[in-house]
Amino acid sequence: MSDGTLQTLDVTMLDDVGTGANELIQLDSNAKIPACSGAAITGLSGVTKSASDPVIATNPSGGVGTVFQNTTSGEMYVCTDATAGANVWTNVGAGTGNINPIPPYGGSNYGFAAGGQHGVQTNAPHYYNSNRIERFSFASDGNAVDWADLAIAVKYVASATSHTYGYSCMGMRYNPGYTDHNAIQKYALTSQTNGTDIGDALGIGQGASGSSSQTHGYASGRYVSPA
Repeated sequence: MSDGTLQTLDVTMLDDVGTGANELIQLDSNAKIPACSGAAITGLSGVTKSASDPVIATNPSGGVGTVFQNTTSGEMYVCTDATAGANVWTNVGAGTGNINPIPPYGGSNYGFAAGGQHGVQTNAPHYYNSNRIERFSFASDGNAVDWADLAIAVKYVASATSHTYGYSCMGMRYNPGYTDHNAIQKYALTSQTNGTDIGDALGIGQGASGSSSQTHGYASGRYVSPA
């Protein structure tokens, strides 16, 4: 290299050429790396293997970054949150679906109450229904605050929640006169914006039981007022 030009190096002329540990590797006749020893490789993390998916309570000893393979489905996951009992496993393979802890129903910081009835019935009985959405803290005792308003004043509703929205389904309204209805109303849990009418249940009714999964709200049963 005296003239500044890098010459081709013949590794066969060097010591320690081969496929064993601590040896320089020489490409084979097909210009490919041959099978060689990895005995001297250190610092690599292993893959946890199981016939089923990881769960939120797997609590891997390797913490965040632990790789988990489901040997039945071939799905691969990486731990992205190692909180004890609330692990988050993100799918990094060709499949879909992450493993997440299910949040507490209604959230972990605040509770919400939407609609209902209030006041004393007068000559204007529609005031007996409320469109108010109230929020109260789980962390400290105290009064609720007026958070926002439903689009429709209603009582006897089925309630459901997602991570970011609350839902009010069906119920009884004044229109005029008390009638059952089928509206599904949605309101934000993180901003003080009024609710909106986003759709309809399959039928009118009141007093249904509301419940939630991570992806859907449910209303089961209902009472339908006599015609």
